[in-house]
Amino acid sequence: MLRLDGVVKKFGEKRAVDGISLAVPKGQLVGVIGPSGSGKSTMLRMINRLNDPSEGRIFFDDVEVTALQGRDLRAWRARCAMIFQQFNLAGRLDVLTNVMMGRAFHAPLWRALLKLWTVEEKAMGLSALESLDIARMSGQRADTLSGG
Repeated sequence: MLRLDGVVKKFGEKRAVDGISLAVPKGQLVGVIGPSGSGKSTMLRMINRLNDPSEGRIFFDDVEVTALQGRDLRAWRARCAMIFQQFNLAGRLDVLTNVMMGRAFHAPLWRALLKLWTVEEKAMGLSALESLDIARMSGQRADTLSGG
């Protein structure tokens, strides 16, 4: 379960996120909606720990995410799998290779640099694409995709 307890993010005197508390049970899909500037991305960046909360705590199961440091924090960021608004895809690479780059943290550096993924890793990547109904685009160059 993901749990936020009184999470606040201040930028100077401005409160971009103001005391969010919520619980998301395991397996539940949640959408975050609101007008531009309402703090949606800031909240997600705090969950991923790309930004630290000014106040409050974030938990995932029994782990206090807001207390993580070093290797444990890097492992959390890799596991949390945030998709950014600007995808920053490598346009000259195909869609599957872009997805596989997310596995670079789990592979030896030499294999990641040479893009030598195992059959199991490729199957995971294709499964992720299939869950988004875009597996048919796996071999297509990323720079040919529409922005939508």
